[in-house]
Amino acid sequence: MYPTRLLPLQHYRIIKNIDPLKDRYLIHFTDTKDNRDEDGDLKVECVVREVTEHLKDYSNNLIGVFQVDDIYWELTRVPKRDYYLSPWVEGELVDTPQVPDEAIRNEDRGYFFLNIGRLHNTVVKFENADIESTVCTVIHTPTKSNFWHFSIRWTFNGVEIDRWTNSIKRLMKAHAKTFVIRNAVFDIDNNGDDLVPLFVKAG
Repeated sequence: MYPTRLLPLQHYRIIKNIDPLKDRYLIHFTDTKDNRDEDGDLKVECVVREVTEHLKDYSNNLIGVFQVDDIYWELTRVPKRDYYLSPWVEGELVDTPQVPDEAIRNEDRGYFFLNIGRLHNTVVKFENADIESTVCTVIHTPTKSNFWHFSIRWTFNGVEIDRWTNSIKRLMKAHAKTFVIRNAVFDIDNNGDDLVPLFVKAG
């Protein structure tokens, strides 16, 4: 069965203040468990899957209610996949992905962790580049199949990546990959699920 604890409920609210989460971790899945190089660092090819464009809205999950074991759940390529991946709106009722037609377990996946405090509102320096710095931000972006989905996004002079020039995009993507690799870790202390005050509406 698909874990119902991952689904948004009507009385949940989107987490807008990220500061209380600074000591917590995001988990990012990789397509392979072979995701470390000879030095034990994250392999550059494991930073993003399929296309580099995924860096502009870098997909992760908040560890807590969401457990490491949950990264193995994969939505199948069925017509309803787009529905499950679409943004959740507060107060909205959602359907549960059906196993195995709409969701399956992919045990080939690997993963790594990113500390929110080292990411959120962090200025990413462009080393050896004659341009200004970029800011990394963490945003709660729940989907209909996963309330614990968070995005990492990048702004340059207050402008999001889609409006950058092509030269800035290429440079930023390279530096974003390096930034992720430098901050990726593979083991963390227990990050409990005591998050209720942050996402459950009062009253």
